[in-house]
Amino acid sequence: MRLFISLELPPAVWQQTTKKISTDLANFLITKKITSRFTPPANFHLTVAFLGEVPDSKLSAVKKILTDLAKQTYEINLYFNGWRWLKQNNKQLVGLITAAANPTYSNLQKRITSQLATLNIKSSTKPPHLTLLRLKNPLLTRWPKIKFHLSTRLTALQLIQSRQTDLGARYTVLQRYQLRPEKFRRNIVICLINNQNEILLVRHQDRPNSWQLPQGGVEAEETLSQAAARELKEEVGLTKFKIIATQPDIYRYRWPARLLEHGSDPEKKNYVGQLQSLAIITTATPRPNLKLDKREALAALWVKQSDLLKSLPKVRQNLGRLIIKELAKFNSLSLNQT
Repeated sequence: MRLFISLELPPAVWQQTTKKISTDLANFLITKKITSRFTPPANFHLTVAFLGEVPDSKLSAVKKILTDLAKQTYEINLYFNGWRWLKQNNKQLVGLITAAANPTYSNLQKRITSQLATLNIKSSTKPPHLTLLRLKNPLLTRWPKIKFHLSTRLTALQLIQSRQTDLGARYTVLQRYQLRPEKFRRNIVICLINNQNEILLVRHQDRPNSWQLPQGGVEAEETLSQAAARELKEEVGLTKFKIIATQPDIYRYRWPARLLEHGSDPEKKNYVGQLQSLAIITTATPRPNLKLDKREALAALWVKQSDLLKSLPKVRQNLGRLIIKELAKFNSLSLNQT
Protein backbone atom coordinates (compact mmCIF):
# COMPACT_ATOMS: atom_id res chain seq x y z
CA MET A 1 0.00 0.00 0.00
CA ARG A 2 1.09 3.58 -0.73
CA LEU A 3 1.57 5.54 2.51
CA PHE A 4 2.56 8.95 3.78
CA ILE A 5 2.65 10.64 7.19
CA SER A 6 1.01 14.01 7.70
CA LEU A 7 0.20 16.48 10.44
CA GLU A 8 -3.52 16.93 10.94
CA LEU A 9 -4.69 20.40 9.87
CA PRO A 10 -7.54 22.22 11.62
CA PRO A 11 -10.48 22.69 9.19
CA ALA A 12 -10.17 26.46 9.57
CA VAL A 13 -6.78 26.39 7.82
CA TRP A 14 -8.34 25.27 4.51
CA GLN A 15 -11.16 27.78 4.87
CA GLN A 16 -8.86 30.72 5.62
CA THR A 17 -6.30 29.89 2.95
CA THR A 18 -8.76 29.32 0.11
CA LYS A 19 -10.69 32.48 0.96
CA LYS A 20 -7.51 34.58 1.10
CA ILE A 21 -5.92 33.24 -2.09
CA SER A 22 -9.12 33.13 -4.16
CA THR A 23 -9.78 36.78 -3.27
CA ASP A 24 -6.22 37.85 -4.16
CA LEU A 25 -6.28 35.98 -7.48
CA ALA A 26 -9.87 36.68 -8.55
CA ASN A 27 -9.19 39.57 -10.98
CA PHE A 28 -6.06 37.92 -12.38
CA LEU A 29 -7.82 34.63 -13.13
CA ILE A 30 -10.79 36.33 -14.76
CA THR A 31 -8.67 38.69 -16.87
CA LYS A 32 -6.30 35.97 -18.09
CA LYS A 33 -9.10 33.41 -18.48
CA ILE A 34 -7.20 30.85 -16.47
CA THR A 35 -8.73 27.63 -15.22
CA SER A 36 -8.02 27.05 -11.52
CA ARG A 37 -8.67 24.13 -9.18
CA PHE A 38 -8.31 24.34 -5.42
CA THR A 39 -7.27 21.28 -3.46
CA PRO A 40 -10.49 19.82 -1.95
CA PRO A 41 -10.70 19.75 1.86
CA ALA A 42 -10.42 15.96 1.97
CA ASN A 43 -7.07 16.08 0.14
CA PHE A 44 -5.64 19.13 1.93
CA HIS A 45 -2.75 17.94 4.08
CA LEU A 46 0.72 18.74 5.38
CA THR A 47 3.01 15.88 4.42
CA VAL A 48 5.76 15.21 6.96
CA ALA A 49 7.23 12.15 5.22
CA PHE A 50 6.38 10.12 2.12
CA LEU A 51 6.87 6.38 2.50
CA GLY A 52 5.78 5.12 -0.93
CA GLU A 53 4.81 1.48 -1.32
CA VAL A 54 4.93 -0.38 2.02
CA PRO A 55 4.22 -4.12 2.36
CA ASP A 56 1.16 -4.98 4.45
CA SER A 57 3.42 -7.08 6.67
CA LYS A 58 5.22 -3.94 7.90
CA LEU A 59 2.12 -1.86 8.65
CA SER A 60 1.87 -2.78 12.34
CA ALA A 61 5.56 -1.96 12.88
CA VAL A 62 5.10 1.44 11.20
CA LYS A 63 2.12 2.17 13.45
CA LYS A 64 4.17 1.22 16.53
CA ILE A 65 6.95 3.63 15.52
CA LEU A 66 4.48 6.48 15.06
CA THR A 67 2.78 5.73 18.38
CA ASP A 68 6.11 6.03 20.20
CA LEU A 69 7.19 9.16 18.29
CA ALA A 70 3.90 10.94 18.99
CA LYS A 71 4.33 10.35 22.73
CA GLN A 72 7.76 12.01 22.55
CA THR A 73 6.83 14.97 20.33
CA TYR A 74 5.24 18.19 21.54
CA GLU A 75 2.48 19.90 19.60
CA ILE A 76 3.93 21.97 16.76
CA ASN A 77 3.27 25.65 16.11
CA LEU A 78 3.82 26.45 12.44
CA TYR A 79 3.88 29.91 10.89
CA PHE A 80 2.93 29.90 7.21
CA ASN A 81 4.43 33.06 5.79
CA GLY A 82 5.27 32.48 2.14
CA TRP A 83 3.86 31.70 -1.28
CA ARG A 84 5.57 29.87 -4.11
CA TRP A 85 4.62 29.00 -7.67
CA LEU A 86 5.91 25.62 -8.82
CA LYS A 87 5.79 24.66 -12.49
CA GLN A 88 4.60 21.08 -12.84
CA ASN A 89 5.25 19.86 -16.40
CA ASN A 90 4.18 22.24 -19.16
CA LYS A 91 0.49 22.10 -18.49
CA GLN A 92 -0.09 23.46 -15.01
CA LEU A 93 1.28 25.60 -12.23
CA VAL A 94 0.99 24.63 -8.59
CA GLY A 95 0.50 27.20 -5.82
CA LEU A 96 2.24 26.33 -2.54
CA ILE A 97 1.97 27.94 0.89
CA THR A 98 5.34 27.67 2.65
CA ALA A 99 6.14 27.78 6.35
CA ALA A 100 8.97 29.25 8.38
CA ALA A 101 11.64 26.84 9.62
CA ASN A 102 10.62 25.01 12.78
CA PRO A 103 13.11 22.90 14.82
CA THR A 104 10.43 20.62 16.27
CA TYR A 105 9.10 19.87 12.79
CA SER A 106 12.58 19.21 11.38
CA ASN A 107 13.53 16.96 14.31
CA LEU A 108 10.31 14.99 13.86
CA GLN A 109 11.16 14.39 10.20
CA LYS A 110 14.66 13.20 11.11
CA ARG A 111 13.36 10.79 13.73
CA ILE A 112 10.71 9.39 11.39
CA THR A 113 13.33 8.82 8.67
CA SER A 114 15.71 7.19 11.14
CA GLN A 115 13.09 4.90 12.71
CA LEU A 116 11.61 3.80 9.41
CA ALA A 117 15.08 2.94 8.13
CA THR A 118 15.21 0.17 10.75
CA LEU A 119 12.34 -1.45 8.81
CA ASN A 120 14.18 -0.93 5.51
CA ILE A 121 11.61 1.71 4.54
CA LYS A 122 13.20 4.66 2.78
CA SER A 123 11.11 7.77 3.36
CA SER A 124 11.50 11.18 1.74
CA THR A 125 10.88 14.57 3.35
CA LYS A 126 10.52 18.20 2.24
CA PRO A 127 10.25 21.55 4.05
CA PRO A 128 6.70 22.21 5.34
CA HIS A 129 4.29 23.40 2.66
CA LEU A 130 0.65 23.15 1.63
CA THR A 131 -0.46 22.53 -1.95
CA LEU A 132 -3.46 24.82 -2.34
CA LEU A 133 -4.33 25.11 -6.02
CA ARG A 134 -3.41 24.28 -9.59
CA LEU A 135 -3.66 26.62 -12.58
CA LYS A 136 -3.73 25.65 -16.25
CA ASN A 137 -1.97 28.04 -18.61
CA PRO A 138 1.57 27.08 -19.66
CA LEU A 139 2.07 30.17 -21.86
CA LEU A 140 2.19 32.74 -19.07
CA THR A 141 5.62 33.50 -17.59
CA ARG A 142 4.67 36.13 -15.01
CA TRP A 143 2.39 35.26 -12.15
CA PRO A 144 1.07 37.48 -9.36
CA LYS A 145 2.95 37.77 -6.09
CA ILE A 146 0.95 36.77 -3.05
CA LYS A 147 1.54 37.69 0.60
CA PHE A 148 0.37 35.13 3.10
CA HIS A 149 0.54 34.88 6.91
CA LEU A 150 -1.11 32.25 9.09
CA SER A 151 -0.16 30.65 12.41
CA THR A 152 -1.61 27.34 13.49
CA ARG A 153 -1.05 24.69 16.14
CA LEU A 154 -0.77 21.10 14.94
CA THR A 155 -1.75 18.52 17.51
CA ALA A 156 -1.76 15.11 15.80
CA LEU A 157 0.07 12.92 13.30
CA GLN A 158 -1.79 10.86 10.71
CA LEU A 159 -0.82 7.75 8.80
CA ILE A 160 -2.56 8.02 5.42
CA GLN A 161 -3.04 5.61 2.57
CA SER A 162 -3.08 7.10 -0.92
CA ARG A 163 -4.96 5.45 -3.78
CA GLN A 164 -5.29 6.58 -7.38
CA THR A 165 -8.80 6.45 -8.86
CA ASP A 166 -10.39 7.67 -12.06
CA LEU A 167 -11.38 10.80 -10.15
CA GLY A 168 -7.87 11.44 -8.83
CA ALA A 169 -6.05 10.70 -5.59
CA ARG A 170 -8.12 9.47 -2.65
CA TYR A 171 -6.75 9.52 0.89
CA THR A 172 -7.76 7.31 3.81
CA VAL A 173 -6.56 8.02 7.36
CA LEU A 174 -5.44 4.68 8.78
CA GLN A 175 -4.59 5.97 12.25
CA ARG A 176 -4.33 9.21 14.18
CA TYR A 177 -1.63 9.87 16.81
CA GLN A 178 -2.10 12.61 19.40
CA LEU A 179 1.04 14.66 20.08
CA ARG A 180 2.09 15.73 23.57
CA PRO A 181 0.28 18.93 24.60
CA GLU A 182 2.53 21.86 25.41
CA LYS A 183 2.68 22.66 29.12
CA PHE A 184 4.08 25.95 30.40
CA ARG A 185 5.39 26.21 33.94
CA ARG A 186 3.76 28.96 36.00
CA ASN A 187 6.35 31.54 37.02
CA ILE A 188 6.32 34.79 39.01
CA VAL A 189 8.62 37.69 38.10
CA ILE A 190 9.23 40.24 40.86
CA CYS A 191 9.76 43.93 40.19
CA LEU A 192 11.00 45.18 43.58
CA ILE A 193 11.32 48.97 43.77
CA ASN A 194 12.99 50.89 46.62
CA ASN A 195 12.18 54.44 47.75
CA GLN A 196 14.78 55.81 45.34
CA ASN A 197 12.81 54.38 42.37
CA GLU A 198 15.46 51.74 41.77
CA ILE A 199 14.73 48.16 40.74
CA LEU A 200 16.41 45.07 42.17
CA LEU A 201 18.24 42.72 39.80
CA VAL A 202 19.96 39.46 40.69
CA ARG A 203 22.37 37.00 39.13
CA HIS A 204 21.04 33.47 39.26
CA GLN A 205 23.03 30.29 39.67
CA ASP A 206 22.07 29.02 36.21
CA ARG A 207 23.00 32.33 34.50
CA PRO A 208 25.91 33.77 36.50
CA ASN A 209 26.96 36.25 33.80
CA SER A 210 23.70 38.15 33.31
CA TRP A 211 21.34 40.20 35.45
CA GLN A 212 17.63 39.50 35.73
CA LEU A 213 14.64 40.23 37.93
CA PRO A 214 14.03 37.83 40.83
CA GLN A 215 11.69 35.06 39.76
CA GLY A 216 10.59 31.54 40.54
CA GLY A 217 7.93 28.91 40.01
CA VAL A 218 4.39 29.26 41.33
CA GLU A 219 3.46 26.22 43.38
CA ALA A 220 0.11 24.44 43.21
CA GLU A 221 -2.69 26.21 45.11
CA GLU A 222 -0.42 29.26 45.61
CA THR A 223 -1.61 32.78 44.75
CA LEU A 224 0.67 35.14 42.85
CA SER A 225 1.14 37.28 45.97
CA GLN A 226 2.05 34.25 48.06
CA ALA A 227 4.50 33.05 45.42
CA ALA A 228 6.15 36.47 45.19
CA ALA A 229 6.49 36.75 48.97
CA ARG A 230 7.98 33.26 49.21
CA GLU A 231 10.47 33.87 46.37
CA LEU A 232 11.67 37.17 47.91
CA LYS A 233 12.23 35.47 51.23
CA GLU A 234 13.99 32.47 49.69
CA GLU A 235 16.20 34.33 47.21
CA VAL A 236 17.16 37.53 49.00
CA GLY A 237 15.88 37.08 52.57
CA LEU A 238 13.46 40.00 52.37
CA THR A 239 10.26 39.89 54.44
CA LYS A 240 9.25 43.57 54.83
CA PHE A 241 7.69 44.99 51.66
CA LYS A 242 4.38 46.05 50.14
CA ILE A 243 2.80 44.28 47.19
CA ILE A 244 1.33 47.01 44.96
CA ALA A 245 -0.14 44.83 42.22
CA THR A 246 0.03 41.46 40.51
CA GLN A 247 -0.56 40.93 36.80
CA PRO A 248 -1.17 37.34 35.64
CA ASP A 249 0.24 35.78 32.48
CA ILE A 250 1.96 38.77 30.91
CA TYR A 251 4.64 36.83 29.04
CA ARG A 252 5.18 33.33 27.71
CA TYR A 253 8.32 31.84 26.24
CA ARG A 254 9.70 28.47 25.20
CA TRP A 255 12.94 27.01 26.40
CA PRO A 256 15.57 26.20 23.77
CA ALA A 257 15.53 22.66 22.36
CA ARG A 258 18.88 21.84 24.02
CA LEU A 259 17.41 22.64 27.45
CA LEU A 260 14.38 20.44 26.82
CA GLU A 261 16.61 17.57 25.73
CA HIS A 262 19.43 17.88 28.27
CA GLY A 263 18.03 19.91 31.18
CA SER A 264 18.23 18.23 34.58
CA ASP A 265 16.00 20.46 36.75
CA PRO A 266 13.20 18.14 37.98
CA GLU A 267 10.87 21.11 38.57
CA LYS A 268 10.97 21.88 34.83
CA LYS A 269 10.41 18.34 33.61
CA ASN A 270 7.52 17.90 31.16
CA TYR A 271 7.27 21.65 30.49
CA VAL A 272 8.23 23.41 27.25
CA GLY A 273 8.69 26.88 28.73
CA GLN A 274 7.30 29.34 31.25
CA LEU A 275 4.15 31.42 31.56
CA GLN A 276 5.21 34.45 33.57
CA SER A 277 3.15 36.67 35.83
CA LEU A 278 4.33 39.91 37.41
CA ALA A 279 4.37 41.19 40.98
CA ILE A 280 5.11 44.90 41.54
CA ILE A 281 6.45 45.35 45.06
CA THR A 282 7.90 48.31 46.97
CA THR A 283 10.20 48.59 49.95
CA ALA A 284 10.37 51.68 52.14
CA THR A 285 14.16 51.77 52.47
CA PRO A 286 16.76 52.61 49.80
CA ARG A 287 18.99 49.61 50.54
CA PRO A 288 17.14 46.94 52.53
CA ASN A 289 19.30 44.32 54.17
CA LEU A 290 19.42 41.42 51.72
CA LYS A 291 20.46 37.89 52.65
CA LEU A 292 21.19 36.16 49.37
CA ASP A 293 20.68 32.44 49.02
CA LYS A 294 23.81 31.57 47.02
CA ARG A 295 22.11 28.48 45.61
CA GLU A 296 19.84 30.83 43.64
CA ALA A 297 20.98 34.46 43.81
CA LEU A 298 24.74 34.94 43.55
CA ALA A 299 24.68 38.75 43.57
CA ALA A 300 22.26 41.70 43.70
CA LEU A 301 22.22 45.09 41.98
CA TRP A 302 19.93 48.12 42.24
CA VAL A 303 19.41 49.98 38.94
CA LYS A 304 17.50 53.10 38.00
CA GLN A 305 14.16 52.41 36.38
CA SER A 306 15.36 54.21 33.26
CA ASP A 307 18.31 51.80 33.07
CA LEU A 308 16.25 48.63 33.38
CA LEU A 309 16.24 47.59 29.73
CA LYS A 310 19.94 48.13 29.09
CA SER A 311 20.77 46.20 32.27
CA LEU A 312 18.95 43.09 31.06
CA PRO A 313 20.36 40.64 28.49
CA LYS A 314 18.71 40.77 25.08
CA VAL A 315 16.79 37.55 25.68
CA ARG A 316 14.97 39.18 28.64
CA GLN A 317 14.29 42.60 27.14
CA ASN A 318 10.85 41.73 25.74
CA LEU A 319 9.75 40.94 29.27
CA GLY A 320 11.43 44.15 30.44
CA ARG A 321 9.38 46.22 27.98
CA LEU A 322 6.16 44.66 29.25
CA ILE A 323 7.16 45.48 32.82
CA ILE A 324 7.84 49.10 31.86
CA LYS A 325 4.30 49.33 30.44
CA GLU A 326 2.86 47.92 33.65
CA LEU A 327 4.87 50.34 35.78
CA ALA A 328 3.63 53.26 33.73
CA LYS A 329 0.08 52.51 34.89
CA PHE A 330 1.08 53.61 38.41
CA ASN A 331 1.83 57.34 38.55
CA SER A 332 4.03 57.05 41.61
CA LEU A 333 6.07 54.31 39.96
CA SER A 334 6.21 55.58 36.37
CA LEU A 335 9.57 55.44 34.61
CA ASN A 336 11.50 58.64 34.12
CA GLN A 337 12.44 58.03 30.52
CA THR A 338 13.51 60.64 28.05
